[in-house]
Amino acid sequence: MYPSAAPKSKLNRSVSARVLDLVQSAALMILALILYLALPFLFGYFGAWEGAAILIGLFVSFGAVIAGTESLKRWLQTRSPCAHGTKGGEYGSCETCAINQRLLQQQAQAEAARHAREKEIREKALALRSKEIKRLSAAWLTQSNAYLSMTPRQFEDAIAELFRRLGYKVQQTPFSNDGGKDAIAWKDGKKFLIECKRFGERTSVGRRDVQILHSAVVDAKAEKGIFVTTSSYAHTAVEYAKKNNLEIYDRAAIPWLVSQAYGPSLVSSSAEVMCYECGETISLSLGESTPSGVCKNGHEVLMNITLNDLGVAHLLEPPIPTCPRCGSSMRTVSKFGRRPFWGCSKFPQCRGTKLMTSR
Repeated sequence: MYPSAAPKSKLNRSVSARVLDLVQSAALMILALILYLALPFLFGYFGAWEGAAILIGLFVSFGAVIAGTESLKRWLQTRSPCAHGTKGGEYGSCETCAINQRLLQQQAQAEAARHAREKEIREKALALRSKEIKRLSAAWLTQSNAYLSMTPRQFEDAIAELFRRLGYKVQQTPFSNDGGKDAIAWKDGKKFLIECKRFGERTSVGRRDVQILHSAVVDAKAEKGIFVTTSSYAHTAVEYAKKNNLEIYDRAAIPWLVSQAYGPSLVSSSAEVMCYECGETISLSLGESTPSGVCKNGHEVLMNITLNDLGVAHLLEPPIPTCPRCGSSMRTVSKFGRRPFWGCSKFPQCRGTKLMTSR
């Protein structure tokens, strides 16, 4: 079967529109040619004021031509038949076209509402995750056994926060090349140096490690050095510490330190997680793996928090920095499997970021 021919009026409108486009293009080309060839003559022969008046008249005339052709094109469009054969059907004359237009608008509105709802749920889910990480981090730091499974960086941050809770003002040093001290602490007008070693249970701290801390104490003219480890000390290290006014805390002493700083431990082994499809929340167990559950609407919900996400940084409230790219204020961003960081509040127009640190 051969395709049906287009309506004659529609073909005529198409040809007429093309003719009008050619008229517009020709008018612009003539205007450009006049400006190029006749402009020096106009001002040289008629003078400045007369030449300017003629030039303005030319612009007005060509503007009228273009405006007229645009009006004719719009008129032709309103006279063209729609897909159902009604003249001006796309402009309200055809009831079927009007119904289709309303359906398209309703679909667009529903799609916009769905996107807005998804964005709202996503933002609420991220806010809930940040809230739960903060709550779990606070409980995690009160559990002495948690210190034994921390990473070295987590352990340094946790010990620094522990001594803050004990009344010290603590400033942490860089994570590497720290000069034999992980933190500098002040209390009652006296300076103390703190060194942390996150070792395994079978690895002991030797005399050399303690000597390095003592040298840093002497160089800094501090009152005392404090050494905290998750392992034990060699007997030579213990003797050296006693002779040189160093406080040492081993694996067995960590529960006492934690209880002095936080009191009774808080037990929290689950987190509230929001469903990204409907916004319902369920409780899932916290652990090394990523368990999943089902919300009341039947959607699968994955756990988006692991033990690696917990840390002291979530408990601190540093001043809000400005974006290094555009200067706007920044906001905290916490993504699954990554440490929190600062992101520009104008994202996605600006993608400026900054590292977030507790130091």
